[in-house]
Amino acid sequence: MEFQQFLHAIRHLNSGEVRVVSHMGSDLYQVELRPEEGESSLLKRRGKPQLFRSLDAVYSTLRHAGVHRAYLVKTMPHDSDDVARGASYKSPMTSHIPLVF
Repeated sequence: MEFQQFLHAIRHLNSGEVRVVSHMGSDLYQVELRPEEGESSLLKRRGKPQLFRSLDAVYSTLRHAGVHRAYLVKTMPHDSDDVARGASYKSPMTSHIPLVF
């Protein structure tokens, strides 16, 4: 979803969460909106998944969208083959770190 769609979805998100996805072996981050019901969506730019080089860049974008809480999720090496694909997590509770900014 593009940034404007992300803004609209955040305003209407009753339950669910925003995730900052970190791929092991990479210094890049992605933002994923995961509603309680329905499919998750990656933040995109010009139709391609938007990649961030630092957490500061992620924080800035999320603050601009009005988000002040997200979760950092690390993917396993076998998940990083296709960055645009949804990742599956072996132990989600240990890789689910709250971020408040």
